[in-house]
This record gives sequence, C-alpha cells and structure tokens, in this order.
Amino acid sequence: MENSPGNSSDQNDISPIAGVLIPRKDPGRVKITVFGLTLSSSWGNGHATPYRAIIRALDCLGHQVQFFEKDVPYYSSRRDFDSCDYCELRCTQSGRKSVTGHFPQLPILMW
Repeated sequence: MENSPGNSSDQNDISPIAGVLIPRKDPGRVKITVFGLTLSSSWGNGHATPYRAIIRALDCLGHQVQFFEKDVPYYSSRRDFDSCDYCELRCTQSGRKSVTGHFPQLPILMW
C-alpha cells in the first residue's frame, strides 16, 4: 500500500510531502539553526512570514530547525504564538554570540 498522509498511524512523527511520508527524525536529515529577527511576531516587520514559509517547507522535507530570536518587548508584546509545531522556537535575552558557543557541531547555522 502506498504511503500517504491518510495511511499513517502516528502523524506526529512524519511530514507529508508529494503524497509520501518522510520521517522527521531521520538521521540523514539536516539540523539547521537560524538566528533571526523574529518568527513569533509578524507585527511591524516583513521577516516573520517568509521565515515561517521557509521553515515549514524544511520541516515538510524532514529537516529539524531551531529558531532563535532575541526576546525584545517590541515583538514579545505582539506575538502571534509562543511555540510552533514546525520548528523549535527559542526566545533569548542574549545575543547570538553568547548562544553560538553552545553549538560547536551544528552542520548549518544561519543569521
């Protein structure tokens, strides 16, 4: 029987793409960390919606994305969400320089 979104017993562990299912936890997939302006708030900026689309597409391909945004009042008071199901969202008080030291072996790092 062909894999399709309706044939899965555990939708939390898979992402649908092109009518087939790709495991999200596949070790052959890429882990990506993004340091961006904001993902959680689309208020007053054009960054959040393109980031969301790109990261959703990466998730559908099975990649694991971690997104760091600096927790500033300007955006935190106008968040659309505090967490999302297509990436790990981290709001941090510190800048990217203090955070990157914790991830010396990341294959892809964007900011």
